Amino acid sequence: GQPRGGRPGWPGGPRIGPCEHQRAPRSAMPTLLVGWGVNEDAQATGWTAEDCSEAKPLPSVVHLADAVHVRAVSCGSRHTLVLADDGGVFSWGWGKQGQLGHGSLRSCRQPRRIEAFRAVGAVVQVSAGGIHSGAVVQDGRVYTWGASSFGQLGQGPAAMDAPVLEPAPVSYPPVLPAPEGPPAAPTPFLASHLSCGGMHTGAVASADGSVWCWGRADSGQTAVLLAYDDASGTLGVAWPHRVQSGFGGARAVGLSCGAFHTAAVMDDATAWAWGKEDFGMLGAGASQNLREGVYRPIRMELPEGEEAVSVACGGWHTVVLTRSGKALSCGRGELGRLGLGDDRSRNKPEPLASLGERRVVMASAGGTHTLLLTDEGEVLASGRGDGGRLGQGNFDNHLTPQPISATALGAGARVLQVCCGGAHSAALLEVPEGAEVLSTARALRSRLNSASEEAEPQSPSSPSSFLDPHAGLSERQRRQLDQMISASKR
Repeated sequence: GQPRGGRPGWPGGPRIGPCEHQRAPRSAMPTLLVGWGVNEDAQATGWTAEDCSEAKPLPSVVHLADAVHVRAVSCGSRHTLVLADDGGVFSWGWGKQGQLGHGSLRSCRQPRRIEAFRAVGAVVQVSAGGIHSGAVVQDGRVYTWGASSFGQLGQGPAAMDAPVLEPAPVSYPPVLPAPEGPPAAPTPFLASHLSCGGMHTGAVASADGSVWCWGRADSGQTAVLLAYDDASGTLGVAWPHRVQSGFGGARAVGLSCGAFHTAAVMDDATAWAWGKEDFGMLGAGASQNLREGVYRPIRMELPEGEEAVSVACGGWHTVVLTRSGKALSCGRGELGRLGLGDDRSRNKPEPLASLGERRVVMASAGGTHTLLLTDEGEVLASGRGDGGRLGQGNFDNHLTPQPISATALGAGARVLQVCCGGAHSAALLEVPEGAEVLSTARALRSRLNSASEEAEPQSPSSPSSFLDPHAGLSERQRRQLDQMISASKR
């Protein structure tokens, strides 16, 4: 049949553009951020004095201390970044590797502004990785911070010795000076898109659409065969390295870094992948060139007639969205993260048949789970349910994408973005003025602002939310949630 029109903000369905951590359509209405899943480091929703729940099986509001208009969210392994409309960046969660950017190795239980960016300029994109973070500012300069044990910050060998506690610029590899000349000034690396993976980083150069990678290189994820650092013996790339592949002559329009692999979408609607391939996440099928292709990008085998518009890389799986609105997945099938109805692994992208006629406009791949957003604003989750990361109000695994209750996400709200972390999830909502969930969230924010962020959390209590925790649940799900709440009180 004919494609359906997209919902407002997503006309005509998916378009070629940024991949992982896609920037949502700009909203003139108030926005709310909700999170769910594993919350042991406060990475999903933050902790308050009366609510330090370590699992959030339903979406709960994230209370930013400032009344900011959220533009985008990025979930890392155990921390979260938020981009505000004013170009500021907030972070919270586990910070023992400096990945929060607050100038220390401390974790943070509530969203806190990264002060260093006030002097740098307005940020236009953020990306949270395993134990590092990155951002692109308005003029294209790239900043990274956190751990660089494999060179994943792209700041050279000197940054590999200790965590970088505040955002610092990424530059091209230094040019050797003339024997008697002064050292050459570093040339800032300029990017149109950035993605932080487990221990590596990828970017699209804004000048020519070329792909660059740096960081851990033991599985080919940086498209380098051998990259030992002579001083430390570490298998990694400490400076941005251009991926040497023809890509069929096309320019990259987006990319995504997973735990051990990388994928990119080009302006000719092809998708390419490189890195670890033990479960088929490169989507290359049974290609005879697979062994060589691990260290050199190879074209993913999409179904005939399908054109790629975006890609998301997770722990051991990959999700590709097509121009027709289909979601395709490949890689490790354990726990149902592929959403294909079983736990078998796939070595090339297959369509999620259970979606029927739904048109998917955004996908995010986490450690062991997947989130999809349709053009009708429906959010669906599949994969591992432990810790509540699927937002279903329980801890069950799901082999096919299951919708998250619209009531749980907020009555009258429109979903702008979804994002998966290692074991937690987030969604950015647009909420009309006057909506009950907005007024309730503002009242809670006002109360939180009057309390000290340094207050020690009390003993765990039942999950508090601006929403009814039982909303939209079956009787069985209600019983499971009640059992979880009772257990958390012991």
